[in-house]
Amino acid sequence: QSRPRVYQITDMQAHAWVEVYFEGFGWVPFEPTAPYSVGMSDDNSTPNSSMFTPEFAADPYNEQYIEDMLGDKAGLFIPTGPAASMPVETNTDESENKRVINPVIMFAVLVMVGYLSIAFCSGAMKIFLRNRRIKKMSRKDQVVALFQEIIKMAAYLRYPLYGTETPLNYARRVGKRFAFKNERIFMGDLVLIYNKANFGNSAIKSNELKLLKDCRAELMANIKNSRYKIQFIWDRYIVRKI
Repeated sequence: QSRPRVYQITDMQAHAWVEVYFEGFGWVPFEPTAPYSVGMSDDNSTPNSSMFTPEFAADPYNEQYIEDMLGDKAGLFIPTGPAASMPVETNTDESENKRVINPVIMFAVLVMVGYLSIAFCSGAMKIFLRNRRIKKMSRKDQVVALFQEIIKMAAYLRYPLYGTETPLNYARRVGKRFAFKNERIFMGDLVLIYNKANFGNSAIKSNELKLLKDCRAELMANIKNSRYKIQFIWDRYIVRKI
């Protein structure tokens, strides 16, 4: 006596596969508890319409799911039509986090831009006021101040004046590494004018003062041309290395 081929499926046997034979397709595996529609027995149903519930058709991973089940026959049962075009729920928490993070990033950028703008303006103002003070000095004091700025720029170019070194010894050490006026004027020539202004009793001539001004401007222009614009602005106006 053959037993009836009826099986009771409980939660303990969930995801137990069954197979149904379709002429022309062969044995097709099914999952009794999967989100398939029970209307498959409807003769008017088509594989692409009533075979899947709307929830399953809207799942973005359904194609991979069916492909794992059916193998090379998966393309015959990929859900299409209105059910397949149902909108997929978006992660509202993630969207809200993005809306919260973006203003924070924008605020941080604005703070940084504001800080750099203030620092730039402050540096430019200090340079302007210093040049203004130098112009009001006597010729001797102007020569001393201009020579100090030239030494500062030379230190920026990695040729500093050491604490135990006299300007004259410094000029001998750097030699012709700093050449001005089409390589006719060197650091030693500037040191002579500086020593005259700082230690001598003779008056400084206008052409000597002009030479210091021109050499300072020439050295600054060389530094500017040898650096990226952003680097020059940072070193000149923000951190005041030059």
